[in-house]
Amino acid sequence: MKRTTLDAGLAAGTTPTRRDLERLAREGFRTVINLNMEGEPGLSMSPNVEASWAHACALAHVRVGVDLEFLGPEHAERFLDAFARAEPPVYVHSHDGRRAAAFAVLAYALERDLDAPTALARAAKDGLTLDSEPLRRFIADAITREAYSVSARYSPDTGAPVDVYIDYDRALQDEEIGYTISELGIFRTSGP
Repeated sequence: MKRTTLDAGLAAGTTPTRRDLERLAREGFRTVINLNMEGEPGLSMSPNVEASWAHACALAHVRVGVDLEFLGPEHAERFLDAFARAEPPVYVHSHDGRRAAAFAVLAYALERDLDAPTALARAAKDGLTLDSEPLRRFIADAITREAYSVSARYSPDTGAPVDVYIDYDRALQDEEIGYTISELGIFRTSGP
């Protein structure tokens, strides 16, 4: 499990194994928010099995399944609601950690009333880099404008964002904005 800690109450990263869940519990984490979908390829265990292991470790387990093909406004709302109700410290995860990083930065910024540059700089300093400039702009804009909802669609093959969408005001029409991301490069970092 690879993880980044943003502060004492929030960490984000890749999907944990059973042993990782035991370690999180020993380290004092109280809640795990799982962004994976049931049947998502490459998972070491299903979200249902993970929930059972988390409960056996005395961890609260919340599933906010985020479809890699389409992340809609309801996912952002469900995540922010789950995060607001979660007992900290909270570990947010997704299969490769990218969805978890995006949601964690958004929650971190909104919880601390940070402006976008500060939130993104802090996340980067702590190793939660968003490797897509359009996605960085998308999150920065959502934080700055305090968007009603933020959504993204990810490639099922690479997990990279391919479309992002912001709805700034639930009551207004035609103020939404979207981006399509193409020719995104995947960079590998050295390490284990």
